[in-house]
Amino acid sequence: MIKFFVLFTFFVYSVNANFWSGCFDLPNAIIPTEITSDQCSDTKCIIKRGEPLMGHVAFTFLKEHEYLKVAVKGTMYGTKIDLYDFKENICDMIYDKDDNFFGCPTETDVESGWKLKFRISSIFPAYSNAVLRFELKEENNTEVCFEIIADVL
Repeated sequence: MIKFFVLFTFFVYSVNANFWSGCFDLPNAIIPTEITSDQCSDTKCIIKRGEPLMGHVAFTFLKEHEYLKVAVKGTMYGTKIDLYDFKENICDMIYDKDDNFFGCPTETDVESGWKLKFRISSIFPAYSNAVLRFELKEENNTEVCFEIIADVL
């Protein structure tokens, strides 16, 4: 069953031919309009353990936020692993579409962006086609969610 799930997940991502997708199991979470990174091709990202994945995530908030944190989960062999739960406010990483500091409180219906910088721990095993899930949260509510496919070297 686990093999089927892994193969099915890989198939879904390959058909989309994109290194990222929204979190469709969270219908109230915002799906980014664009994600860019020099470490990513059309189909996946290459991340070296101990080094950061850097990029830009564009989205439009539907409400104001005073506080945002990030949670990151990884999926390998069909098993979800908590990789990171950033307790501090990440509002200093929110920018407008012209790359000017935006911060919090966020504004509704204004294109914003998050400067993604996530370091994969060196204890994370090397793995091809890992699914990394990023959630921007306010308290326990996921406001923005996306997943990327990555080869972790």
